[in-house]
Amino acid sequence: MSSIQDKIGYDWKSVEINQSANTARYAVRRNYTYIIRDMENQYYKLRFLSYVNDSLLVGFPTIEKLNYRLLPVCFKVGFLL
Repeated sequence: MSSIQDKIGYDWKSVEINQSANTARYAVRRNYTYIIRDMENQYYKLRFLSYVNDSLLVGFPTIEKLNYRLLPVCFKVGFLL
């Protein structure tokens, strides 16, 4: 576990560049999953699903968040599921 609050950063998305159209867009890496522990030692599984809202404006991430009351004893810290 890391105590750095912005550890997730930007790795959960990548940039796809279309040189012929001279455009770029973010693509969410849906296979990246994060395990987060809060101040009350509650564990959460967090996964980003999209980076746009219903109007296709960027910068509005949608996330899947699951609360784990009992996280399995065996898991590799920092391993992306």
